[in-house]
Amino acid sequence: MPVLKICVRGSVQGVYFRQSTKRKAEELGIRGWVRNEPNGEVSILACGHYEALMELLNWSHHGSPAAIVTEVSYEFSSEDLKIYGFEIIGSSH
Repeated sequence: MPVLKICVRGSVQGVYFRQSTKRKAEELGIRGWVRNEPNGEVSILACGHYEALMELLNWSHHGSPAAIVTEVSYEFSSEDLKIYGFEIIGSSH
C-alpha cells in the first residue's frame, strides 16, 4: 500500500490538530501516526488505499476547526510500514 508523508504548516499546534487527524485517519481506515514538530509544524505519516490517502491530504488543508493552515507539502513513498492503527506520537527532537 502507498505511504503518504504530509507536512502541515501554520497555526496547527495547540488546536486539536493531532486529535482531529487521528479521528479522520481512523474514519478512513488509514494506519500511521501524527506528531508535533519543534518548529511548529505537524507531520503525518499515513499508509492506506490511495483514495483514502488523498481524502486525508485534502482534509489536512484545513484540519481541525481552530487550525489555520498556511501550507501543506507531501510526498508519496513505497516504504513498508509496520504500523497497526493510527497513533498520536510525541514530538521529534
